[in-house]
Formats: sequence, C-alpha cells, structure tokens
Amino acid sequence: MAGKKNKKHIGLDIGSSSLKIMEVSSDKEVRTIENIGVQELPAGPLEETLPSSLKTLIENTGITAKEVNISISGSAVVVRFVELPIMQPSELSQAVSYEAEKYMPFDMNEIILDYAVLEKDQASKKMKIILVGAKKDFVEKRIKLIEEAGLAPNIIDVDSFAIFNSFINNVNREERGSKTVALLNMGAHLTSMIIASGDVPWMVRDINLGDADLTQVLKEKLDIDTEEAERLKENPGERASEILGILMGIFQKLIDEVRLSFNYYENQYGKGVDEVYVSGGSIKIEGLIPFLKESTGMEFKQWDPLSSFTVNPKIPQGKLDKIRSLFAVCSGLTLRK
Repeated sequence: MAGKKNKKHIGLDIGSSSLKIMEVSSDKEVRTIENIGVQELPAGPLEETLPSSLKTLIENTGITAKEVNISISGSAVVVRFVELPIMQPSELSQAVSYEAEKYMPFDMNEIILDYAVLEKDQASKKMKIILVGAKKDFVEKRIKLIEEAGLAPNIIDVDSFAIFNSFINNVNREERGSKTVALLNMGAHLTSMIIASGDVPWMVRDINLGDADLTQVLKEKLDIDTEEAERLKENPGERASEILGILMGIFQKLIDEVRLSFNYYENQYGKGVDEVYVSGGSIKIEGLIPFLKESTGMEFKQWDPLSSFTVNPKIPQGKLDKIRSLFAVCSGLTLRK
C-alpha cells in the first residue's frame, strides 16, 4: 500500500519592496524546505506589480502547489488585548463583537474580526483576549491579486503572529525559559515588534521605520545611488565604522520607539523585557548588535528563522545563508495548517 503523500505548506510574505516564498514538506516531526526564494518588486502600485512578480517567483523557485498562507500588516490591521469575565464559548462571540466596537477605529461592517483566548485566571474569573480586526476591502484586494497569479490563499495571518510562531518553533523553550522577550523584525518600511512570555504574545506593534530608511540616509549622506547604498549595507568592508555611524540616527529612533513600548508593557504587566531577539535583512550590518547592546544596556540576540527545518540538498547552502534572516514571517506561515 502506498504511503500517504507529504502535504506541502507554502508561506508567502508580501513586503513593500520584495516577495518571499517558502515551500515546506512535513513528514511526522520533520519539516523540510523544498523550495525558497526572494523576488524584488519593481516600483509602482502593488496592484500592477504583484501578480507578474509573483508568477516570476513561482517559476524561478519551481513551486507547483497552489494553496498559500499569507499575512498582512500596517494600518489596515488593528490588534488589541482586552480582559473579559470568563464565560461560555456561546456567549463569548457576542461579547467580543460588543467589546471590539470600543477598540476598532473602523466601521464594524467594514472589518473582518477574529479573536483568541490567551489566558484564563480562575482566581479573578477573568480571561485575556486578543482581538484582530482587518479592513475587509484590503483583505479582498490582496486575495484577488494572489489569485491573479494563479494561487489560492488558504490562511490569512498577521505578520507579527507569523514571526512569533516562527520564533517559538525555532528557538527552543530551554533557551527562552520563563523570560519575557521582545522580537524585532525589520522589514523595508516597518519593524514588527512582539513582546511575549512563554508561548503567549502580550503586545504587538508596527514601528514606522525600516530598511528603506537606512538606504535613504546612506544615499543622502554619501551622495550615492540605491544600488551602491544596498551594497555598502551588506558589505561595507573597511568602511564599516563609517557606515554604522551614518545609520546610528535611524537606529536611535528605533531604540526610542522600542523603549516607549517596553515602558508601556512594564506599566501594564508589572515586569520588564529580559532579552531582545532581532531578525530581518539589516541585522547583518556590521557592528549593529554591539551598538544596540551598548545603547540600551540590554541583551540583543540574532535568531535564525530556519534553524528547525531540514533543507532539500538541491538548495545551495550559500544561497540559503544569504537570505535566511529575511524569512521570519514566511517560515512562520508555513507552520500554519
């Protein structure tokens, strides 16, 4: 009798400047990266650039499966953490809808609302709920663009939750322990921040600073084009100290925003953040991690979003090592079923 064919799970990360895709097969507890790739997006509205760029990426990576898991972020998505009395599931849905009207800055008829129970405290008879509201027209447009490329969206997640899902599956529990950790994932225009304890996220936020800001300041200060700025970020050579010095202003702004969030979290929950884990393309900038440690007095660590996966031998190790830090969102999406 033939064995059951391994199901393929595809994560698609639609960024503002690039697409990342990753196809994973699962066999019991072993997850194998079968195909992986990055495709830069040309300048222009996403409505015009996404379908053709996604088709190119699919062709270049050799992915044949059609169902994909995607995620969204930015101003079209709102995440709120609320506390409610413990109640029966049949009552909870109505209570959540009522509560959401207080927190969602959109017309309730124009959003897709979802929620999850994070924790129940029998002593206080309270439970903590996470609410997620996404603008319906934004989600529908995103689905349409993906379908134009010949794919079928399966699960729609939020970037921050995909990152956290990847983190708890790639950084073992022994290392995380009972510490409160913050995750920072720097994308092109947004930095996703998650504060979590154990296997539960307690705060998420998108900070309007990203890799594009670093590129822009290098272009302005050094009077160079985008290509040269990107090259200097990736391989500054003997100019490493100079490049980091130019970028310190952007990183200081990021640190200031992060500190505000840490202070808010500590005021809300009565405990601070113990460690910070970073991911994204810019974390490879030479001298960045020591600078962050020195500036904040906190422990900063780089984590690998692909460490728990085995890799199909056809994928060159050099190619994978060059892009692996970019796949925090994508790898988390492949873990959704």
